[in-house]
Amino acid sequence: MRVIILADLSDMTGGAQKVAAQSAQALADAGVDTVLITSTGKGDVVEGRLNRVGLGLPDVWDLPLHKGAMAGVWNKRAAHLLAQQLESFDEGQCVVHLHQWTRAFSPSVFAALARSSMPFAVTLHDYSLFCPNGLYYRFDAHKPCALEPLSVSCLAAKCDPRSMLHKIVRVARSFRTRQATSDGGFEIVHVSQGGRDAARGLLPANIREHVIANPVSVERVDAADIKADAPFAYIGRLTIEKGALLAAQAAQAADADIIFIGEGPAADAIRAAHPAAHLAGQMSARDLSLMLRQGKIRAVLAPSLWNETGPLTVYEAQAHGVGVIASSRAGAGDCIEHQKTGVIVEPDVEAVAQAMSQLADLATVRAMGAAAHKRYWAAPPTDQAHAQRLISLYEEMLRRNS
Repeated sequence: MRVIILADLSDMTGGAQKVAAQSAQALADAGVDTVLITSTGKGDVVEGRLNRVGLGLPDVWDLPLHKGAMAGVWNKRAAHLLAQQLESFDEGQCVVHLHQWTRAFSPSVFAALARSSMPFAVTLHDYSLFCPNGLYYRFDAHKPCALEPLSVSCLAAKCDPRSMLHKIVRVARSFRTRQATSDGGFEIVHVSQGGRDAARGLLPANIREHVIANPVSVERVDAADIKADAPFAYIGRLTIEKGALLAAQAAQAADADIIFIGEGPAADAIRAAHPAAHLAGQMSARDLSLMLRQGKIRAVLAPSLWNETGPLTVYEAQAHGVGVIASSRAGAGDCIEHQKTGVIVEPDVEAVAQAMSQLADLATVRAMGAAAHKRYWAAPPTDQAHAQRLISLYEEMLRRNS
């Protein structure tokens, strides 16, 4: 068996790209011949059982507006180059796994995959398979979308995070995506049950769905001994839809100390909402792990306003024995036992503030962290476990295809 992993960008800085690269390496480490093909970047590097190939395409955001728009809607060159790569492999022994296509690949890669006889899977890191802006979220109203994708009301909605011009381009891309995937016949991999629930009834017909959590690379350590003066923490991009501003407002209401680890456009709004909040900026994975391990974080906040498919920070916190206050809209709520390993709340200021007040009690937060640590390490989503679940899926796909 050979597995071909497709990732849209070669810099591997985004969540989908990181998971694609991590999955590829985990499969290679498990003894599977694996090829990681990225739309951008150049070269062909072989590292044991892992072969990295870059198609050399430009990111559409780096192109002039009109060229970027056309390439984002349907990139013929991307489909041609991918088809050339696929033709070089034995179709009877290969499966393809697509992680993202909205930046350089475009929906044209679905046409290339359909022309190949190789079975393929698509991981839904977001909802770009059916929603123009990818998050199925109303950026104008700051709430999840409830409109039928590509309906008249959807087309008229001013929901794009940038502009109506961007909305028009994304709508065109969504129409082409729908055309290219209308026959179905492929696998959908959700990274959480919450993500699967959010997409129910909105996916192409004739598809098979699976839930496989993203891999988490965390060294096993004892549960953190939470310090009495440890602040709450929000970890990730500082945006309204991810709940960063909500976290600041709730901390202000609860009179709680909070640290924001990350950067993003909501930084100024966060400072205005909670002047005493500490904005630490970006932090390396090593330094963040050290903070968690040393008990310098009381609990992690993941108060997402959109139906987030599965924030990795929740798993990382639990692996270190740190509890989580998570939105009922966050897919990572799958792994939280309410009031035992974390707290699941509606994403509003009052509910999050009440949860923070509850976890102001040191004994409560320590007990919750210890329970989260025990539950996480009972069945951790390690790279190895992730690879084995993927291998089982791929073997099933090959059997069905033959």
